[in-house]
Amino acid sequence: MTFEFTEDQNKIFLQFVMRILLLAFSSFLAGTMLITLSLSNSFELETFGFGIGLFVLGATFIAPLKHIQNIILTSGSDIDELITGMEKMNKFFFATIAVFWLLAIMAFIRFIIVLIENF
Repeated sequence: MTFEFTEDQNKIFLQFVMRILLLAFSSFLAGTMLITLSLSNSFELETFGFGIGLFVLGATFIAPLKHIQNIILTSGSDIDELITGMEKMNKFFFATIAVFWLLAIMAFIRFIIVLIENF
């Protein structure tokens, strides 16, 4: 399907890309800090897991950026690039959701263990 976004719409895509890059960089940075923290004294599985989760989240945001960049830089295939980028992001979202559910279950189990030990 041939479709071309307007120059103003391309500017909106560019703003979107810049914000996503900032969010992805922040996720990678926070993930690095959490992983380093978890390994610094004694291994903390929850902190390490959340660090990995933030890395997966950052990768989720990075996944479609090449296709969004192609929307801005190329012509004639904007809809195809948009759909391909969305498909890629959907796959990463599934992984992100799975990781965060596992972390939530681990945190809940840890919470129950702490409650049992303290009462």
